[in-house]
Amino acid sequence: MQKLNSLQALRGLAALFVVIFHYHFRLGGPDEHALEYWHSIFGWSFIGVDIFFVISGFIMVYTTRQHSPGIVTSGKFLLNRMIRILPLYYLLLFFAFLLNGAFYLLDNEESARNLISALTFTVSTIAASPQYIDLEQMYNVRWTLNYELYFYLVFALCLLFRQRILPLLAWAAAAVFIIPALFGNAPTLNIHGYQVEHALWGFLSNPVILDFVVGALAGGLYVKLEKAARQRWLQQLALGLALVMVFAIVMGLYTQHLYLLSLRLGVAIGITILLLSIAEPVLHNYIPRIALYAGNISFSLYLCHNTVNYFVFDHLGDKATSMPAILGLIALSITLSLALSHCTWKYIEVGLTRWLKAKLLAPSTTWHQGQVTSERTG
Repeated sequence: MQKLNSLQALRGLAALFVVIFHYHFRLGGPDEHALEYWHSIFGWSFIGVDIFFVISGFIMVYTTRQHSPGIVTSGKFLLNRMIRILPLYYLLLFFAFLLNGAFYLLDNEESARNLISALTFTVSTIAASPQYIDLEQMYNVRWTLNYELYFYLVFALCLLFRQRILPLLAWAAAAVFIIPALFGNAPTLNIHGYQVEHALWGFLSNPVILDFVVGALAGGLYVKLEKAARQRWLQQLALGLALVMVFAIVMGLYTQHLYLLSLRLGVAIGITILLLSIAEPVLHNYIPRIALYAGNISFSLYLCHNTVNYFVFDHLGDKATSMPAILGLIALSITLSLALSHCTWKYIEVGLTRWLKAKLLAPSTTWHQGQVTSERTG
């Protein structure tokens, strides 16, 4: 199976965008006007989440294209996903728990409830959508993994059928439009979703899940076009069109014609990912190794960077009274995050995951689901 290095590099770029988004809030300090200024410059970096979601849908379709439908395929897909996600997630959750005061948190009812939510991948509040968790509490980046796991479960069900895209579209239509309409809700694509009484219903029906569907559609289209796209001129044309799409996305965000976590932005990203995949043979030898490395550690970096962010600024932030000092703490935090990400990627994402797959999945059927160029997923 062809390795899509262009998507691996894009995944690394998405992780760096998310890091920029979380760290740019430090630049303003306590000054709200300064924070608004920096947000106007760096607020776009939240696009990293859109990119992650669309790539995830794309890769799931691409890497399961040759697998026969049925309960065995579905089960192995889920087992592979759990092996890939859970060990690293729980390790870094424990790390965050220790850095945030550990057992003292259990004396606080809200913090204890948040910890249970993090341990069980459950949503807890309708006050913050589309996240549906308390964003002021520990390990708030986990909200995207809630959607990832949701989509894994749905896609595993779709793997029971030969035509996987059709049941996927049926699920999306039912979850986002049909079922809410049956309860008297007008259809919406707003990322805040529907007005509901329980967070779970808001989460299950939130239009954010359409980003995954867009990625899956792009992946299905790429599978159809893969053989025809072996012509050099078509690959070069795809690369040119991909550059045009990147420019269009940048301008759309700048002019506010595209909104973060919107279906329109998801479609634009999906088209770009499809074009980059077609152009892979042209791009392959020009992608810097550091970009691929960023893709390798992107899941680890995504999970740990905000924990390090809070830890460093909670302990040293009161001494950062000038912009050089703030930038110094940001540099320290990012350096520590990269170091931790490298270690967890090397020993958990690659080492432990490989060992678990060897034990739990037969060698002849060991999957590389979610892999683009390495033992990495997002």
